[in-house]
Amino acid sequence: MDSVDHHLSSLKVADLKAVFTKANVRPPPRKNEMIEKIKAEPAIYQIYLSSYHMPASKDEALDDPPQPVQEPSPPKQVMDDAEKRRLRAERFGIPLVEQKPSVRVLFLGLANLLLRLPFSKDSSKLAARAARFNSSETQKQSPHTDNVDDEEQEKRRKRAERFGIPL
Repeated sequence: MDSVDHHLSSLKVADLKAVFTKANVRPPPRKNEMIEKIKAEPAIYQIYLSSYHMPASKDEALDDPPQPVQEPSPPKQVMDDAEKRRLRAERFGIPLVEQKPSVRVLFLGLANLLLRLPFSKDSSKLAARAARFNSSETQKQSPHTDNVDDEEQEKRRKRAERFGIPL
């Protein structure tokens, strides 16, 4: 019975609770009490033996403590969102409604499209804008470069080249 005691004590609490669950018996709160109850109750002891493929005789020695039998779990089905919505509509007996893109998605898509359009530098359009917004200048004036050191001047020149801003 030493080998059975050793095997029972080597099991995790979750494994011991599984034996009690199979026997439809509420497990005691402590591991030692679980082991004692398994050994004391013949029905629970038989379930333990069958779960771990133990020999029916308590006197037979164990070479290797056997592992619990793992039942293979069924593979999970991966469904896309449209398939989930279709199955839900079938289950509840409602018509399947195709999702429309949200207004925000449409707006952002339109905004991205507009940002990709080339910017017109037509002088007649610029003059019309200047007249419309009461602006006498047609282009932005670059900041004054009188009191700027050479390093700042170089940074501004590189920035102007990169963004296409006139100096």
